[in-house]
Amino acid sequence: MFHSPRPTPPALRFPSPERRWIARSRAVTPSGVLANWPDYLIDALQRSVLFLDLLRQRGNEEIEITSRPWPPCSASITKC
Repeated sequence: MFHSPRPTPPALRFPSPERRWIARSRAVTPSGVLANWPDYLIDALQRSVLFLDLLRQRGNEEIEITSRPWPPCSASITKC
């Protein structure tokens, strides 16, 4: 049996004029950017520290893996 697709609810089709006004009122303003600058700076510094810590951990793992001696090989290369 064939079912027609569900109609899109009116709220999802086009935003109402009130919703458009709310979206415009949340626009980025120079004063809003300056007010949020300290939070952005703290977030950027925290992310940078986390990224550098991740690089340090991966580097340590790479050094550990590459410093291990290779296992002894048998006559067949496919078994190494």
